[in-house]
Amino acid sequence: MLYAIGFAAICWTFRVLTWDGALAAAAVGAAIWHAGEWQAAAPLLAFFLTATALSLIRKAKRGDLDLDSKPRNALQVLANGGPAALCATIYIYFPEPALMVAMIASLAAANADTWATEVGSLIGRKPFRILSLSPAAPGESGVITIAGLVAAFLGSATVAATAPLLALTKYIGVLSVIGFFSCILDSVLGDGVQARFRREDGHIYESKPGQLISGWRWMTNDTVNFISTALAAAAGYWIARFS
Repeated sequence: MLYAIGFAAICWTFRVLTWDGALAAAAVGAAIWHAGEWQAAAPLLAFFLTATALSLIRKAKRGDLDLDSKPRNALQVLANGGPAALCATIYIYFPEPALMVAMIASLAAANADTWATEVGSLIGRKPFRILSLSPAAPGESGVITIAGLVAAFLGSATVAATAPLLALTKYIGVLSVIGFFSCILDSVLGDGVQARFRREDGHIYESKPGQLISGWRWMTNDTVNFISTALAAAAGYWIARFS
């Protein structure tokens, strides 16, 4: 637990996380560490460290590197890491290997989505909406690029590669695929039902409530992320438990 608290405190100090985000990250990290010490924490670290590194690289390349900008809050942390923490917590009391598969699958999905966003925004060409295939501005929910799709699979595979540490080597391929398709689902939800609002300034926002112009008001980006990571966990558990 002290490792998780210390790591979260460092992230808060460098403005990677807000104070409530740091508390949520400490709780997630403590649950996962308690379930299997550093071996169980490896998938979480693979996600968080690579995702943070890619974000900083993108900002540096664009010349807007600012550690104070948009740190992750508690909702964002729980949307990405909450299902994994829940799987780990259940595993503490009911140590079933399928729960560890579910945990890794959830984190693979979170990493796939983050890699897709960061790499797609940095080097992606000709972004398009996943449902209509029409050209769109980069960075919007539901907008993908070929580079982003490749990055999504690599991000998922990076987390899946930690499976041997938990004696789950045979699931590496399955976990990579689950994470990738969960990222696709994330984009489909983002394009089809995620809320978009028009504010008084006339601009359209996805995170600042105003006049609803499309999607479901309650379907925020955090909700989309949570659904994707939770379904990835469910898929990983089902395959490991019943295959």
